[in-house]
Amino acid sequence: MQLDYYWNLTPNQFIKHLDVFKEKEINKAKFADEIAHLMGLYVLQAFNDPKKYPKEPYHSQTKHTTMSDDDMERIARRNTIMLGGEIDE
Repeated sequence: MQLDYYWNLTPNQFIKHLDVFKEKEINKAKFADEIAHLMGLYVLQAFNDPKKYPKEPYHSQTKHTTMSDDDMERIARRNTIMLGGEIDE
């Protein structure tokens, strides 16, 4: 965040920035927790039955879905509102 921008923020704008920062930190913690959980699953399988140890990572077995236009618009609107922007209807 630029210093000029910071000093020109209103308290409500600053709170929105703070909320977004907190959400990002929570997401980082959740991601780290998921990685630790997967690591535990790999270790569990490796020590209990090495023959059943997966040849591919678990996430390579998941299917990725494409976001619909409505989903993208909904997320863009949410982000705009969270960052203090206005939406023309």
